[in-house]
Amino acid sequence: MRRIVNALLVYLVACSPVKGTPLIDAFVLEGADMTITPTTVTGSWQLMQPTQLAAKATLNSSGPTDVTALATWTTSDPAIATVDHGLVTPIGSGAATITASYAGATGSAGVTLRNATLVVSTITFEGGSNEIDFYDLNASGSDLPLRSITGGSAFALGSPWGMAIRDNELYVAVFGGIAVYPLDQDGSAAPSRFISGSGMSGIEFTGLALGSDRVFASAIGSGTGVYAFPLDADGSDLTPLQTITGSAAALAFPCGISILDNEMFIGNDQNGGVITVYPLDANGSAAFDRQISTGQQFANFELIADGEVFTSSESGVITVYPPDASGSAVPLRRITGSAAAGAVGTIRIGDELYVTNYISAAMQVTSANATELAPVIRTLSLRGSPRGIVAY
Repeated sequence: MRRIVNALLVYLVACSPVKGTPLIDAFVLEGADMTITPTTVTGSWQLMQPTQLAAKATLNSSGPTDVTALATWTTSDPAIATVDHGLVTPIGSGAATITASYAGATGSAGVTLRNATLVVSTITFEGGSNEIDFYDLNASGSDLPLRSITGGSAFALGSPWGMAIRDNELYVAVFGGIAVYPLDQDGSAAPSRFISGSGMSGIEFTGLALGSDRVFASAIGSGTGVYAFPLDADGSDLTPLQTITGSAAALAFPCGISILDNEMFIGNDQNGGVITVYPLDANGSAAFDRQISTGQQFANFELIADGEVFTSSESGVITVYPPDASGSAVPLRRITGSAAAGAVGTIRIGDELYVTNYISAAMQVTSANATELAPVIRTLSLRGSPRGIVAY
């Protein structure tokens, strides 16, 4: 009987269609290689927004497949940058490597971050040189600038006021137009470009703001108004793309200009420190949309940051408004004390407000969220009386 059973088992095995191989092969996901884009992340960590990386892997000889959400992401130094599903958040200055892995494939991107650089325009009345000075963000006391654009062939630095940065260029409002320098310029040099219009040599340009395709400049003197030129313009006889002048414009010594959404905000040094607001496409003898009455004479540059309008004043008050304020609106808060005394230019970086003091020739740092008597976090002595301040 046992012989019959064994023979039957041999027959069944011999007739099986499997023949020692599983009926269904197991599918193994294999990645041959992986690419990460962008391959490098660079910039000043205090000013940067988080950067999203993307990972694509070649799986089982197929075309590249997006595995950003599936990959395991790591950072070589969380004190420099962290990563979460490819989103890189800057934390500090230095270098780190971001690595992604999936199905045996790996890829990486390099991160190099630095401290932000402050750029301050200064004027010197006693026969000295007007300058554009570059400082480390944490400079204080009598620290010297990292470098300067100054004197000699930099004659276009006559009375430098507001500044703006785009890509690798620095735009400076000066007497007679807008001087444009390479952002890494050092020493005595002529601007790489000069932007101005016919008959504007006697106009003093003051504030600057950059739109998507044009640079807006406020101006005082015989041509008081606001002018817009193409960003890549070069020449001294250009026709402005936009011009806002005339009595309807209600501009009184306009010193600063900022842009938010589809509006431009003009800070007026005179006429009670009024901020005049226009639609971004205003042209000709345009009437303003609204005015914000600050009640502070010598309202100079205004800064729009984190949904707030900061208006500096040499009278020692920095007034903060919501951007939709109108008339004699109650400000969100006022910043007073030595940090606001003689304030001209302001810039917000994180929770700190950097304020240039025209009278004491210094820059002071305070809390951007301060109210009334704001504490001074640190002070930097400048080499001349400051006007504009930007950072990159």
